[in-house]
Amino acid sequence: MRRRKWLYVIPALVLALLIAAPALAAVLAVPVTLESALPQVGNLPVYGLNTQPCNNTFYAQGRHWVFYDDEDSDLVYKTAVSGGIWSEVTLVAGTSLYGFEWSVWYDEPTNTIHYARHEMDTDPDTVMYRMGTPNASGTVTWAAVEQTVSQVPADLLTWRTTIAVDENGYPWVAWIDTDNVGAVGIVYVESSSTKAGTWTENVTANFTIGDDHHAWFASLTPVGDNATDDIMQIAWSSENQTDNTAGLYAVVYNFDTEWGSTDNVVAQDSLLYTRPDAFSFYDLGKDLHVVYTDNGGDVIYRVKAADETWEVASAGDIIKTTVGIDWIPTLSGYGTNGLGEDLLCIVHNEDAIYYATHTYGDDPDDWNTWTLVWVTPDMGQDIISRHVASYSTYSPLGFAWMYTDDSANPDVDVLNYWWIDNTNDGLGYYADEVLDWEGWTLVSVLPYVFVGIMLVMSTALLVSGATIAGLIMLAITFIIGIVGTGLIQSLILG
Repeated sequence: MRRRKWLYVIPALVLALLIAAPALAAVLAVPVTLESALPQVGNLPVYGLNTQPCNNTFYAQGRHWVFYDDEDSDLVYKTAVSGGIWSEVTLVAGTSLYGFEWSVWYDEPTNTIHYARHEMDTDPDTVMYRMGTPNASGTVTWAAVEQTVSQVPADLLTWRTTIAVDENGYPWVAWIDTDNVGAVGIVYVESSSTKAGTWTENVTANFTIGDDHHAWFASLTPVGDNATDDIMQIAWSSENQTDNTAGLYAVVYNFDTEWGSTDNVVAQDSLLYTRPDAFSFYDLGKDLHVVYTDNGGDVIYRVKAADETWEVASAGDIIKTTVGIDWIPTLSGYGTNGLGEDLLCIVHNEDAIYYATHTYGDDPDDWNTWTLVWVTPDMGQDIISRHVASYSTYSPLGFAWMYTDDSANPDVDVLNYWWIDNTNDGLGYYADEVLDWEGWTLVSVLPYVFVGIMLVMSTALLVSGATIAGLIMLAITFIIGIVGTGLIQSLILG
């Protein structure tokens, strides 16, 4: 009789454990605040994150994606679902790179990832391109091997690479070349006439301002307006190394008239000279928007109609005033209607990150209240160096930033990530309530607790005298327990 009791006691205990586990987790779990829920993606080298303008954070296939350089200076990415657990690192390209020598673009209409990078292991240097489809599993199905966009002349050094996809799905790549002594920066642009992963040279161009100017950061912005047939804008910041000034320039490619004339977006003495990457564009078809940091450290917002030039458009408005430390901005589409007709500007200085929204149709200087996102743990010592944000309108809109953690010895550069939910103006990372440390511990060790209990039970069963029926029941219980604990983990951890 005693032996038969084991046949009922073991399954009963296992079922009780499975039923009680979620309740125990709920008791121990406390909803975490946004501050404590901040997910740290990982460490990275200096210049390990591309600066704006780019699109190397985005949300696709139910996952957050972020591309960056790992500590080996390889181009990698991680993904995370709403539960907040980052995946393992996936290697994209194993070439030593700075963050500004590659760029990623996610094209929402076609659900495709496009990247361009500077290949330094060839002579002469080359610009490489690849396209793939992001999957719900966090993998990427690449359409083809890396494609060579351009092989630059041997006396030039390729860097500052950027990429975008136009409204018809065709990729464009731009980069800046120097003669490796900093005399002249030349902006190169190339597009492909194919859009299935192979690269077939189509539109090509290069631009310079003058011998005393050095092109520094390039930006591609898809522009689309039925009245003008505009396709793509190439913009770049230019430094005058004689008088230490910087400006912002742009040229638009039109389907009918091809390249227009060079347009001065920001006067040569008005862009922040020490951070010539401090600008960001966003297009709505009927008008084009830009934010930038002026030479006083303030953030300026400008807008122009599709049929205007920047030189005749209305003057800019200060939307974020400096507090003695320069603000660096990005601009993204935003809106509860899914059209992204509102705007979202994210700014950081060395100590903090803020964001504000602008409702389409309001006066250019009428921005909503600035919301604090994050402050460095050791203000004045930990330094935020750069941030990136999703370009387009999909929700949630992700953004990442890197800062130097001064508490580590030696200092380490850390990559963090948050998102903003377009549908409810919610700020944070977790879509659902998550567990604090005690809850996570319970759920994560649940299989080990189960195995320990089963080992004790099986030992007792064997000592008391095992029967064939008892061994079969023990095996069935093992299977039920393993499947059940795995199911509980997946339900709780997401």
